[in-house]
This record gives sequence, structure tokens and C-alpha cells, in this order.
Amino acid sequence: MTGRLLLSRPGYPLNHEVIAAACLENHVAIELNANPSRLDVDWRHIRHITANNGLISIDPDAHFISGLNDIKYGVLVAQKAMLTRAQNLSSFSLKEFETYLQERKRLKSI
Repeated sequence: MTGRLLLSRPGYPLNHEVIAAACLENHVAIELNANPSRLDVDWRHIRHITANNGLISIDPDAHFISGLNDIKYGVLVAQKAMLTRAQNLSSFSLKEFETYLQERKRLKSI
């Protein structure tokens, strides 16, 4: 979300609450970038998002197959934020994910 690179580039000065509110209003899941150079969204923002019924999607940001293992760093951030399975789009079963997509399509058509 912020474009930060840990230990080398700070994130963009964003109003996380405004962005989270827009995502919540539009039923958009927010990505937790699990790349160890990013780990972006900060765990404190995740708590705010999920307190308002938002969904997080943990993404390894893998550009190579070896990068898939970076998902573990995102899981650690999610655990720190006390993210539950129901709040994590990446934890949905196939059936739950299909239902989520159907609901998104329904909401988009309203």
C-alpha cells in the first residue's frame, strides 16, 4: 500500500484510514504484501481494517517460484494483528471464495 522498502525507502505519506474506508465501502480486500522487504500493510492498520469488517489478503508478492515461501512473513504480521481465518481472504476454502466472488458481483451490479 505504501510502497515502502524496509531499511531503504520509507512509505508514501498516506491516510490509511481514508484508504481503508474507501476499500470497505467498495467491498475491496486489502493486500498484505508478505515480501520481507515490504511487509506492507502495517499490523496496526490491519487491526483497524478488520475492526471495521474489512478483509485482508496475504500475498507473497512472488516474482519467482522461490518467493512463494515469503508468505510465512505475511502470516507472522497477520498473527501479530490477530487476524482470524474469517478475516483473511487467503484462508478461504474454494467454496467460500466462490461465494465471496458471487457476492462481489452482486454488490457491483447494485
